[in-house]
Amino acid sequence: MTLSLVPALASELPYLAQLSSQSLDSTLGSDALQSYLIQQALFSLHAEGQPIGLLVQQVVLDEAELIQILIDPLFCGRGFAASALTYWHRGLALQGVSRVVLEVRQTNMPALALYQRAGYQSVGMRKNYYHYADSLVDAWVMALNLPAGPQGA
Repeated sequence: MTLSLVPALASELPYLAQLSSQSLDSTLGSDALQSYLIQQALFSLHAEGQPIGLLVQQVVLDEAELIQILIDPLFCGRGFAASALTYWHRGLALQGVSRVVLEVRQTNMPALALYQRAGYQSVGMRKNYYHYADSLVDAWVMALNLPAGPQGA
């Protein structure tokens, strides 16, 4: 299956907003996604030319933050999130980014496993960071140092 991570299009916003609204781990509404689209920080993961997920980033100088990565539940468990991270890391390295950070809910085991497999390491914790299932949950702060140059991650 052909995968690509591309800048999101305005025509994809309804689907991406629906995807985000269905996720318990997303706090991004359609207005936030629209703002990230304008900032060119919203990417769409495509399989065979159709959107199946999203990635939102923030890049400042040589550091990037992964704001959100979501895969349509119909496509989960097939390695698409790992592929998206790999493509993203390579693109960031080509732009001169050397470090990536993210926050992940401490109880989100699939995401933690994904990030650990990608080489992220825990560098801190944010107490009571997430409102999840009517309770406060801590977040791990994780980081990954990217190799310099075109080889990327």
